[in-house]
Amino acid sequence: MGTAGIDYTKEIQDTLLRIGIPCNLLGFVFLTRAIQSSIDDPLSLHHVVNGLYTNIANEYHSTPGRVERAMRHAIESAWTHGDLEYIEKLFKNSVNPLKGKPTNMQFISRMYFHFANEHKP
Repeated sequence: MGTAGIDYTKEIQDTLLRIGIPCNLLGFVFLTRAIQSSIDDPLSLHHVVNGLYTNIANEYHSTPGRVERAMRHAIESAWTHGDLEYIEKLFKNSVNPLKGKPTNMQFISRMYFHFANEHKP
């Protein structure tokens, strides 16, 4: 789609804030990085645990498990306290409301799709 190399950091952060993820959570930082990484290299979405989480953990001197947990906590925070109307608009039918919040992979993939395909520079 021609989006690799485009820095969407500000737009990603604005969207995460609007969803309801507080910027003081470490998961906010990790999700921002994961979404930007997926835009830069869509194949990273196929190697989340051994690729994306590990790369972010190395970058921030953490562990893949801590990265995964911080992201999960941030997503839980949005689904518990966030702007549900905006979340529904952004995620459309990609998340089943009966099952609750999306997995980290579902969340990152949907955000990738939003920025790579719908959010034109």
